[in-house]
Amino acid sequence: MTKSQKICDLIAQGQNEKVEFRAKPKKPKDLSRLIGALSNTSGGTILVGIEESGEIIGADIKKARRLYVDALEKLEPKPRTSFEIVNVEGKDVAVITVEEADSLVLADSSAYAQVGSSVEPMTASDISRVLVQALADQPNQIEVLSRAIAEQSRMIEELDAALAKERSWQSKVMEYVVGAVVGAILSYLFSLFG
Repeated sequence: MTKSQKICDLIAQGQNEKVEFRAKPKKPKDLSRLIGALSNTSGGTILVGIEESGEIIGADIKKARRLYVDALEKLEPKPRTSFEIVNVEGKDVAVITVEEADSLVLADSSAYAQVGSSVEPMTASDISRVLVQALADQPNQIEVLSRAIAEQSRMIEELDAALAKERSWQSKVMEYVVGAVVGAILSYLFSLFG
């Protein structure tokens, strides 16, 4: 069976826990979450250039490869993956193969799992189960997790500070002043033309 025929078989089976279609993915963040989720679950295949319906539209290979490389940069540790181009019915399809990981893979310091055909944040019990298995074989998993928790803590602090600034009385006063000025200008303009 040729690679093209194998891809056609995967498309015919539809999306599931091990196969995902992406027509034209745009954000490395989304692809990194999907790769992380597949590696944290049981591995799988991502077909870029395939509509959700299974229609083969083809992929911009240069963009797909760049997106793949950028997505891998957001993963820690890096899972075992491969990227190849397969011509299917005269159109190029990017095939990303993701192996099941031996340890917890984080995407942007968060853990995801593949649930059916969707990417979901991992539950605490799922993370615990994966960590118990990984720690037996890979003690460096604690270091990875520690860095992720530190990064999330930093992001929470930044979000808290931004939220506090948005809620400050100076911010509210500025909103009222801008609203009053805009209201005065509109009132003046209406008086000229009204």
